Amino acid sequence: MHTENQMHQIVTTFAQVAERMDGLNTTSQQQHIGIETLNAAILELQDALSQSDRSIADSRVAAGQLQTEASRLAESIGAFKLESDHHDGGDNQRRKPATPPIAAETDDAPGTLAA
Repeated sequence: MHTENQMHQIVTTFAQVAERMDGLNTTSQQQHIGIETLNAAILELQDALSQSDRSIADSRVAAGQLQTEASRLAESIGAFKLESDHHDGGDNQRRKPATPPIAAETDDAPGTLAA
């Protein structure tokens, strides 16, 4: 009977070891799936960061171009300011440029213009 008891214990222990091995195998597969999912997420983050870096670089280039254009436009507009605008004592009113006088006909000879 003693041998039969020992054999039963060996079979029971073997079954427990087999269950634990199956559990470890299942856990290992789940970890593998988790690691693959994590790797995919990291790759997506890296891609998003790369796109963000490219967008930032593009934005910097565009901002530089806009700054250059704004400076060029400011210089162009500066050419149209009247001299009196610079010496008006802080008065920010816009003044119309002087229009040339219209020549009037003289009474002496119709069709001739006064000088």
